[in-house]
Amino acid sequence: MYADDNDNKLPDLSDAQSMKTAFTRYLPRGSEKAFVQPRTGRPYQPNSSLSYKERKGPNAFVNIAVVYEDAPAANGTRAVLFGDAHVERVNEMRWLELKKTSHIP
Repeated sequence: MYADDNDNKLPDLSDAQSMKTAFTRYLPRGSEKAFVQPRTGRPYQPNSSLSYKERKGPNAFVNIAVVYEDAPAANGTRAVLFGDAHVERVNEMRWLELKKTSHIP
């Protein structure tokens, strides 16, 4: 929705606070908890390499990690939000691949 309202460009995703600022207006009041991992209380991290990138078509970021947990859970997986809006828990082997292909610093 943000890209639709902003010439097909993603917002400033340089850090968790910038992401929260950009997306809060698209969520109902009181939804701030959507930006924090419930078990740990740690903020979800945005893929800073996507800051202000242009979205070229609905599948532009389909296999790209857009938001993710900064550390794995006790079971060795971490949640990842992909550009097509689906969320997956991925193991660390897959995470290392995604980190590389998603250009996460």
